[in-house]
Amino acid sequence: MALSIAQWRYCAWAAVRQGASVACQKAMPAEHIREAMYRELTRRAAALAAGRYGNCAFPPEHELPATALARGFANLWFDLGKDYWCAIADPALLRKSYIARTS
Repeated sequence: MALSIAQWRYCAWAAVRQGASVACQKAMPAEHIREAMYRELTRRAAALAAGRYGNCAFPPEHELPATALARGFANLWFDLGKDYWCAIADPALLRKSYIARTS
């Protein structure tokens, strides 16, 4: 599914929240909790991809990614800024960003 990093962060948050809810409701084996989390992750991702939740996303407070490789990608080789987190991966966006960076 074509989602931004920030949207995947939202889906992961919702899945963890669902897993915690299931674990608190009744004693279940870990595999059942993992399955509930997976179902929530895929359900949220599909709903976001279909546009049902609008633009639910969790972009981090700071634009700069944590790892050196991601920082190089987002800010050194390409001038992505907030698009690193909020834009759906698109080669055209990278070309445009690279051209703007090298011009």
